[in-house]
Amino acid sequence: MKITKKGWAFLSIVFLHLLAVILIALISESTSVPRTIVRVMGLSALIVMFYAATIALFLKSIIKNFGKSFIKIHHAFALSGFILLAIHGILYATVLSTGLSLELWIAFSLSADICAILAITAAIKRKNWAKIWRYIHMLVYLMLFFATLHGIFGGTDFRSPAILVIYITMLIALAFSFILKRKQMSNTK
Repeated sequence: MKITKKGWAFLSIVFLHLLAVILIALISESTSVPRTIVRVMGLSALIVMFYAATIALFLKSIIKNFGKSFIKIHHAFALSGFILLAIHGILYATVLSTGLSLELWIAFSLSADICAILAITAAIKRKNWAKIWRYIHMLVYLMLFFATLHGIFGGTDFRSPAILVIYITMLIALAFSFILKRKQMSNTK
């Protein structure tokens, strides 16, 4: 089955969301090319990971409109987000960093990294950890919270009111998504 018009519309929304944030970032902050790449990778990673987490609420619709299993679509978003996050972190550490500091934004970044590692491990080990993997995997929501705080406290783009509003709105939507997904799961039991 091919992607439906609604599936393409959803992908268009994701693309426009990315494009809007990237354009706002490029217009509002003038930096070097490596710093710009680091910024764009970090901002884009958060958006892609946001969609990877929130589409769980629309499981049946995702399957219907993409003609593939939900897991394949979810993993495509999650893997893309993690690749962008890795590029963001590696470039920052190798090109821009002046050394590890104990600033608040580093603490949020490390907290996000730990949550991400645990969430990925749970997904990989889900057959072995059948009873607990889902609960550990939910740390991805906490990872996105910490990653957004990392951006707010350490990212230059978050000085832009537009960027700040977009990402705070994403956090609120993520919280609602988490609550509604838990409610959906309890209703199916």
